Amino acid sequence: MTLMQYFLEYTIEHACHGNRSECARRLGLEYPDFRRYRKRILSGCGSHRVNEALMNMYCREGLSVDEMIISYKEAVLQKESVEENICHQKDISMYAAIDESMIKAQKTNQLISSARSFCEELERSFCKDDCRYRWNYSDDCPPRKFFAYLEWLFLEQKKELKGNHSEENKQCREKSDL
Repeated sequence: MTLMQYFLEYTIEHACHGNRSECARRLGLEYPDFRRYRKRILSGCGSHRVNEALMNMYCREGLSVDEMIISYKEAVLQKESVEENICHQKDISMYAAIDESMIKAQKTNQLISSARSFCEELERSFCKDDCRYRWNYSDDCPPRKFFAYLEWLFLEQKKELKGNHSEENKQCREKSDL
């Protein structure tokens, strides 16, 4: 809201107690002209005639322009504060989502690192040149069983991630339909 928009509305509410007809009379304007000027001012345009009439009215009646300006500053600061708070809340929720994703990724990386270390230990323990499983390609081979298990685990993890993404997409579509 521009200062002149606020000035006119403040005058209507405080000096004229919400009575637009009284405001038009005190400004020295016919009510249809006042209504047209007010509509123009509220749409973002200006009117030198209304500005001058407002200043003359405040001078003539001894009203304080300072009170109006202080009130305007407070209204603007309050609006900015609300907008900043909304942005701050969005920032906080976004950072929380990023942190959660990072924690999940770290846990997954720790799991993969531990599985790799265990695989290396299995190979050191079981996979030697004289290993009876190695030459037979037997399914009883402990490292081979563990590798099959890891393969299954990673496939399940991919399915779970796909399911979460499709569920999130479904929720987004539902919200956008509202």
